Amino acid sequence: MEDAERHIERAERHAEQAERHAERAERQAEEAERRVERHVERHVRRAERDDDVERNVIILRGGEGGEWESIAPVPPMPPVPPIAPHAPMFMMLIANSEEADLNSDGALSRDEFRAQQLRFFDASDANGDGRIRFEEPPAPPAPPAAPTPPEPPRRR
Repeated sequence: MEDAERHIERAERHAEQAERHAERAERQAEEAERRVERHVERHVRRAERDDDVERNVIILRGGEGGEWESIAPVPPMPPVPPIAPHAPMFMMLIANSEEADLNSDGALSRDEFRAQQLRFFDASDANGDGRIRFEEPPAPPAPPAAPTPPEPPRRR
């Protein structure tokens, strides 16, 4: 019987050790979570204090059993250049509205506007395939070469 009692005592000690180990692991996890929260709060306070600085941040957290956590800055997106209107759009803006005003009431109705735009489309469709292709304008010619200065007069 002494053998059985020793095994029971040993099993109870192992169970107590496992409990203490689990409690310690739980405390460590809670402390790690508090550290991350303090870290995030510090960055939020810094971002609120620096109003003129834009900060983009990605927060990565591991799943169960994952001990990786990271806060990484994200580079800002480059600005998108403005897109210039195409030539036919410009033509629509400068067109003679009196010519499009078919009933001479001083305003363009939806039908009059559509008819005007269809005329512009037909005029811009060079090959008649139902599509307008926008090509780059030709490059300006190179400037002429500078003239050579005249020879100075010779002394006799």
